[in-house]
Amino acid sequence: MSPGPRCPSWDDLADWWAGDLAPADRDAIEEHLLACEACAGRAGRLADLAGGVAALARAGAVPGPTTAAVLDRLERDGLRVHRYPIAAGQVVPCAVWPDDEVMAAVLDVRALGGAEGARFDVLARAGDDPPIRVEDVPLDRTTGTLVWLSVAALERRRSATRVSFRLIRVSAEGEAVVGEYGLAHEPWTGPSSPR
Repeated sequence: MSPGPRCPSWDDLADWWAGDLAPADRDAIEEHLLACEACAGRAGRLADLAGGVAALARAGAVPGPTTAAVLDRLERDGLRVHRYPIAAGQVVPCAVWPDDEVMAAVLDVRALGGAEGARFDVLARAGDDPPIRVEDVPLDRTTGTLVWLSVAALERRRSATRVSFRLIRVSAEGEAVVGEYGLAHEPWTGPSSPR
């Protein structure tokens, strides 16, 4: 059975699942889910996927870009997340504390204008590791952020390391670096470590 033309989109279902809808919209989707077997199945698959993402994050398998809404959901699901807000041009000291499960570099992208027909890529690099380029990253225009998740178990093993993020605007005119951000990672040495 496939969803019909009046069925909620995946985005609507994701917003419903995350609790981001107005009460009237939430009630309408819930009423629809009770009546539509196809959409109830889609909602179940969405919940399974979100649970899988949380499990992968705990297992150390999900470094990369995401949105503030996903980060909020991981916290509501019980993951211990440590957020490091970073403004463009800033390097923020950080350390993985024993109870941290996920580290989140929260890049402030409010100053970036939405260029028509452009996308944004991020080039991330930890120390001497090869850089990782991720294309068309999700800039969250509501919060003005781009979130980079890193699994605490992986970061905990690092010695003192500089982690850098370079935000690149890609358009028909070419590429331009529009923001550089950094974390100065230090091994945890106790309560005086950067928090």
